[in-house]
Amino acid sequence: MSELNLTPPSTEFQKPKGFEISKYINEDGHIIRYGHLKSKDEQAVLILLGGQTQFIEMDFENAVDLVDIGISFYTVERVGDGGSQRLYKDPQKPPAVSHDTYV
Repeated sequence: MSELNLTPPSTEFQKPKGFEISKYINEDGHIIRYGHLKSKDEQAVLILLGGQTQFIEMDFENAVDLVDIGISFYTVERVGDGGSQRLYKDPQKPPAVSHDTYV
């Protein structure tokens, strides 16, 4: 397997202070990125499963807004999106993976 590039897809998104991005290997052996920003006054937790072609950095502003009102924010990229591992050599080809894979 070739080395995975985990840099943000765009430089226009500024990572909020305290936002952590990491990766794990799912049960199918694919490398998946996930991120979280914890609220100091946590009253609830939100887990966002992005849609097709979405990536973690797109929700930095949402994470900040939610944390400000006491909601810790977690998000997971789908296989083939953002910095997660692609299923095909052609990066433009969308993956056919169900949300059930992540739930």
